[in-house]
Amino acid sequence: PAVAQIEITAAASQITADESTLITVQLKDALGNLVVNDRGTVTLSTNLGVIGKDATFGTTDIVATYTSAGKYTATFKMDGIGVGNATITGKYNTVAITDNAVVAVINGVATQLAFLTQPGQTKAIAGASFNAQPFIHVKDQWGNLVVTGTGSDANVTATRITGTADLQGTTTKAAVAGVATFTNLSYNVAESITIKF
Repeated sequence: PAVAQIEITAAASQITADESTLITVQLKDALGNLVVNDRGTVTLSTNLGVIGKDATFGTTDIVATYTSAGKYTATFKMDGIGVGNATITGKYNTVAITDNAVVAVINGVATQLAFLTQPGQTKAIAGASFNAQPFIHVKDQWGNLVVTGTGSDANVTATRITGTADLQGTTTKAAVAGVATFTNLSYNVAESITIKF
């Protein structure tokens, strides 16, 4: 039978930026029956992340693997910063497929901290709260802010590395949606210090 319908589906409708999901393209006839043999070339593209197979990944016109029963597959995953909805589109023998699959990508697991604001950006005054209090972002391996899941509420601690006195104020803050906000850090000695988070 002739190919009349083509469906693009994702095994998972939502993944973290650390995960991947299988994309399947299924050829069907006019009655919805599976087309059971290889009928040509299926290519896939994505607006976010990459799609491919084995070691060949890209964003545009990546050839899917014919597996069986008119079915072609490829893997979708992230390879850099980005969250949101990835729309996977395709072509069958160079003609655009009308169907598509959408995969929601959320942040991955927390792996790093980054400054939004550094403490005391200009000269701090001994004994007074820093004129710029630190805001720390909790990020995943790609640099996405970890707004949900593991690490989004992590405790972030400010520790003096160089200097002679103790860091004053609330030195540990729980992140909220991946942001740890310090409000009253200070230092009582007039000297240069290094703070680690």
